[in-house]
Amino acid sequence: TWIGEGSPASLYIRALVKPRPDLIYAGGAFTTIGGASAKYLAQWNGVGWSELGGGTNGYVNALALDGNKLYVGGEFTQVGGGTPAKYIAMWDGVYWNALGQGLDGYVRALAVDGSGNLYAAGEFNYAGSLFVGHIARWDGSQWHALGSGLCCSKYVETLTFDGDGRLYVGGYFGYAGDLRVNGVAMWNGLEWSALGSGMNDGVGSLVVDANGYLYAGG
Repeated sequence: TWIGEGSPASLYIRALVKPRPDLIYAGGAFTTIGGASAKYLAQWNGVGWSELGGGTNGYVNALALDGNKLYVGGEFTQVGGGTPAKYIAMWDGVYWNALGQGLDGYVRALAVDGSGNLYAAGEFNYAGSLFVGHIARWDGSQWHALGSGLCCSKYVETLTFDGDGRLYVGGYFGYAGDLRVNGVAMWNGLEWSALGSGMNDGVGSLVVDANGYLYAGG
């Protein structure tokens, strides 16, 4: 049975996270949700919807949680009604925080590892002044590249981890580092690996089951 949470959003919702039973965060292309004004980012408190932290000035494509930290990625350049944040920011429950100098293009996927490192992927090539090639790691104070990144791509669409902390990446790209991977690859913390011969088109979604098997759709 589906249970509706208030009236519909004005346009699509692209990301949802639920930090606790009485709280849901939603991001997307909407400017109203449940009858409330909310610029692309909202929260549901079990009773009604409201804008979160002043919202953003552009679409939200991805959300990720690390304890009380909410990471937000998308197509915005400001959060909270005027705070500069190039395509990615962190809400600590009270204030917005920029992640260094941000990124130079849209964010499409976010994931946090077991050590609290944030991974961001999308249409960007630089994190601040560092070349990263569509994917980067934020350690809480600075950005890091994953090898030479992903090449010859339109964008990265999805990220997921397995139980051993390996990162799987899917999207519209041909190479990971100097390896031909065709839309899907694995990063073990040190280097990229291909997954067989990859796919013949883009990967839009990845998930790892309890046995460590990776499933891909696209």
